[in-house]
Amino acid sequence: MLKARSLQKLLGKKLALKLSRSYHLGYVVDLNHPVTFNEKLIRRYLIDDDCEHFHLADKLRVKQYVSKNIGDKHNIEVLKHSTKPVKTFSDLPNKFVIKSNHSSGQIEIIKDKSAINKQELTQLQQNWLNSTYGTDTFEHWYSEIKPQILIEELLTYKNNEIREPIEFKIFCFDGRAKFLYVNVNKSVNRCRNFYDENLNMMDIHIKNKYPIFENFEIHDHDYCIDLAENLSENIPFVRVDMYFAKPDSYYIGELTFSPGAAMDRFYPQSADMKFGNSWQ
Repeated sequence: MLKARSLQKLLGKKLALKLSRSYHLGYVVDLNHPVTFNEKLIRRYLIDDDCEHFHLADKLRVKQYVSKNIGDKHNIEVLKHSTKPVKTFSDLPNKFVIKSNHSSGQIEIIKDKSAINKQELTQLQQNWLNSTYGTDTFEHWYSEIKPQILIEELLTYKNNEIREPIEFKIFCFDGRAKFLYVNVNKSVNRCRNFYDENLNMMDIHIKNKYPIFENFEIHDHDYCIDLAENLSENIPFVRVDMYFAKPDSYYIGELTFSPGAAMDRFYPQSADMKFGNSWQ
């Protein structure tokens, strides 16, 4: 497949989106009358339906929004940020997370800073800063964010079979949490549980299928949902991504305006329609 920029130049934005997303999703998307969740995500690339909130995709800037709306205690601590690659680590703890603020997936977990290859890590950061992620995925709001390197505290959690912070992805529509999935032990033997708004398990998966984590209980579920709904108020759709970590608290990772860049297939496909029906 051609890159997004080449497709857009050759065919125009709308047709390029239609072809690329139809290829990834396995069905011909209808951009004139969108009904599925992914079709409505794609519409977001063409119509700025809630552009006033897109700046919250900035992983640094969103922390101010979190602090204002639900309190700074739900922010992951920022240890350092810079518009240039960070090369000095002596003032940092032994473990931390390094990421860019203007993209998705550009992240490196450092568990022992003495093992850092400074040359490689510097080059990686520079590649992130130079990346055109927003253009490459059609997610134009990322292109409007000033690129920075962000270093955060590494969250921890351990409880019986769970070995790392629990990841929550909460799908919110106009301030209402309608669906969520939970990733348990994401970096080792990942399990994923899907739930509807009433905490009923859903037999669906998105993109990849993972085993279910049996007998999982969401800690203080109502509080978790309240946090997500507070942050998503007056936003047509946003996915609130958070972690449950020590000391038994919820921390906001980011606000995601287009999960999977509208390229993740739902199984069964009817789930794509079910999620879309929640987006008015």
